[in-house]
Amino acid sequence: MITLEPVTLAHAPVLQRLFEDPGVVEHLTFPSPYPAGEMARYIENAIREREVGARYVFAILEPDGTPSGIALLKGVDLAVGAGELGYALGRAYWGGGRATAASAAVLGFGFDTLKLTRVIAVCGTLNVVSLRVLDKLGFVEESREIQSHAKWPEPREQVRMLVTPQTRRDRELRAAVLREW
Repeated sequence: MITLEPVTLAHAPVLQRLFEDPGVVEHLTFPSPYPAGEMARYIENAIREREVGARYVFAILEPDGTPSGIALLKGVDLAVGAGELGYALGRAYWGGGRATAASAAVLGFGFDTLKLTRVIAVCGTLNVVSLRVLDKLGFVEESREIQSHAKWPEPREQVRMLVTPQTRRDRELRAAVLREW
C-alpha cells in the first residue's frame, strides 16, 4: 500500500537517485542523464507552482515512508477545469500496481478537490505499460502526433488521452460488472 503526500525538499535526495536511472526517465521529458541537484530544483519549482494552483506534485511513499516516485497534475487551469496527469516510479518499484494506484489518487484529488472536469495524459506508443495504466484509469485516446526531444535518437509517436469524471465512472462501472460475472 502506498500513500501520497505533497512533495517537499526532504524527498529530493531519494528521488534524485531514482531519476538518475536512465530507464526511469526514458519516456519522460526529464533530462537524461539526470543532472546533480535537479530534483531539488524541480521540487522548489513545484512548491511555487502549487502555491499558485498550477501544479500539484506528490511523492509516492512506500509503507516505510521511502519515496518510490512522483505523481502529479501539471498545467492546471482551475478556470477551465483542466490539467495533465504525470507519474514516474523508480525501477525497483515497477509493477505491483503503484502507478495505477498513485494516478487514481491524483485523479481523485483533481476531480474531487480541485473540481477539474477533464484531465489529459500524453504517453508515447513505446511506453506500453503506461498506456495500460491510463486505460485502467478510464483514459480514452484523443489524438496522436510525432514529437521530438533532444534526448531521443529519433522522433516518437505520442498519444494524447483524456479522462473526465464521467468516463472514469463509466470505466469503474464496467469493471464492477465484469467482476460480478
